[in-house]
Amino acid sequence: MTVFFTNLLLWPAIFLGLLPLLIHLFARSKPPKYAFSSIEFIRRIVRTTMRVRKPKDWLLLVLRTLLILFLVLAFLRPLFFSQQRLAGHSRRKNVVLIVDSTASMACVDGAQTRFAAACAEAAEVLAGLSSSDSANIVWLDSSPDSVFPEPGSNIGYLRDALRRARVGNEAGTIENALRMAIDMLADAEGQREICILSDFQKSAWEGVPLSVPKGIDLLRIKVGDSTSANGAIADIVCRPASPLEGEQGTIFCEIHNYSPQPRRRTVFLRIGESRQSRSILIPAWGQSTASFEYMFRKSGKIVLLASLDEDSFAGDDQRTEILAVDSALDVAVLGRDDVATEVWMRALNSLDWIEARRIAEVDLMRDGEAYDMIVLSDWNGAGAEDLVKLLEGGAIVFCAPAEGLESRKLGQLIPGVDQAELKGLRLARVSKQLRARIVAQRERAFELFSEGEYGDPLEARFDSRLEIPSVLASSGRTLVAYDDGAPALLRFRGSGDFLLWNLPLEPADSNWAGQANFLPFVAEMVLASRLDSRTRQRDALTPGERAVWHLDRDLPEDEIDLEGPEDTSVALESRPRRSGMDFLSEPLDRIGLYTWRHNDRPSEYDAVNFPSIESDLRSMDADELKRDEAVALVSGSELRRLRDGIKLWPGLLALTLCLAMTEFAVIKWAEKT
Repeated sequence: MTVFFTNLLLWPAIFLGLLPLLIHLFARSKPPKYAFSSIEFIRRIVRTTMRVRKPKDWLLLVLRTLLILFLVLAFLRPLFFSQQRLAGHSRRKNVVLIVDSTASMACVDGAQTRFAAACAEAAEVLAGLSSSDSANIVWLDSSPDSVFPEPGSNIGYLRDALRRARVGNEAGTIENALRMAIDMLADAEGQREICILSDFQKSAWEGVPLSVPKGIDLLRIKVGDSTSANGAIADIVCRPASPLEGEQGTIFCEIHNYSPQPRRRTVFLRIGESRQSRSILIPAWGQSTASFEYMFRKSGKIVLLASLDEDSFAGDDQRTEILAVDSALDVAVLGRDDVATEVWMRALNSLDWIEARRIAEVDLMRDGEAYDMIVLSDWNGAGAEDLVKLLEGGAIVFCAPAEGLESRKLGQLIPGVDQAELKGLRLARVSKQLRARIVAQRERAFELFSEGEYGDPLEARFDSRLEIPSVLASSGRTLVAYDDGAPALLRFRGSGDFLLWNLPLEPADSNWAGQANFLPFVAEMVLASRLDSRTRQRDALTPGERAVWHLDRDLPEDEIDLEGPEDTSVALESRPRRSGMDFLSEPLDRIGLYTWRHNDRPSEYDAVNFPSIESDLRSMDADELKRDEAVALVSGSELRRLRDGIKLWPGLLALTLCLAMTEFAVIKWAEKT
């Protein structure tokens, strides 16, 4: 806090404040004395009048002294600065405004959007700059950019850019925008300021470090109402993730309620010509799920469009997902040329909704993500590193390990296992006649057999099994066990599903593969694993990202088009690859469905959805805004007052006038008394 005088040439006039004191002292000269016969009555008059006259003299002295002092101070034209570090009356100012243009800024508070309010405050900040100052604007979105390459003095052009600007649907990369602003001010001379104008949405800004180098002031101007309520479609999930032609599936729409009151919302789902709706009650600051049943009658790409009855913030009331419906599951079998591998191939290919094929170890990473399921028959540890990556990506793996396999190889595929406890251990085969039984009766894979109508799926003779180390067995869920308690089928859940198959298929070790109930058991296990799988279709894009179409052959560029929402055309560029080419779009900013066309025929789809992080409209509070030594403000005009100071001379002139009127009143009062 400081006071700055803009007219210091008049400072000697401050000594005029001594003038009333001098007048008061000279006015106290003694009057001449005259003798009277009797002065008793005069003395009485003096005693009664001097009680009033002496206080009047002192009061007039104080009033006249203050009057002259205030009058002199008014001519000195003082300025008051509450933030001394922002005082820049006579310094060149270099200002970079970071204006938030992310999706949450499209929220309407009162009569305007938050973005419009931010642009208005930014214009107010720019209005306080002079022709000797420099400024620039950085737009905060997924790829921050600026109006000028460097701060410039064309303030009028910046204000015009604020009037033309439009809010987008993107999430923001805050660190990149701040780094860009810091780089612009690195070599600037004079006062340096970075002013952020945003709603400071808590979900996006909380925890983001906003430190700036010494010598740069960080200011924050908050716009918008921090209590705005909103509802949003956060996700669409299909079970199974990749349905088959003719299969019944369930589609789940996750709805969030960002408000302090429970709300009832209506969810609409459109799948081709099918229209369905559900009404759900969502708790305060909570979420609910609307489920829809649908029969996938044809294979191919299907567009799922979910929407809500609109609220004041409509950007996240719609979501699109692209679902691939397959004619058959693509199952890869990795194994040696032995009986067990042949049993797996024969069993899988006997199901008309499965296409099984033998692969080599080198095919795992090259085509691994294209398989719906991977079966490791008599696995000897080959490709363990590749399998770990596939499981982290959500793959489904059935593993029948080979005798003598190093346990640590198996432990690599199981999350959370201490590899040190497996050092030196190998899987040994135990020759022992046993029977197997289902332990996890409530598993979806065993629902078909729960009532006994289809018999016991494990009614067979098992003459041997592998000894699974206890550290592995305790890390998973036992689905099937032998009579002696040893695990026969274990499930390990992580990003993907890993099933450890300890049920021998060779005729020398069991007669199970020749039983009629073997095939239904395998089919139910495969179907249940798909339903429980956490794999998803290709993630939808968010605004600001580019769509890519990978082709395995070269095509002329004029044969490929990308059509956006409302039949808008999107600019493309092509990039050749070793075996084919890629077509890459410009950054997509509109939410909705995008259709790739080859010779005007739809061939591929992409969806751009609202970024979920922008749906929660709650803002940071005042204490959070002041962290990192930043100055929190409420408006651009407040920043101007902090920077240019508050003019005190109008108030001093008003006080001078009040003192003059008070002096006149005191004199009149004294005369009457």
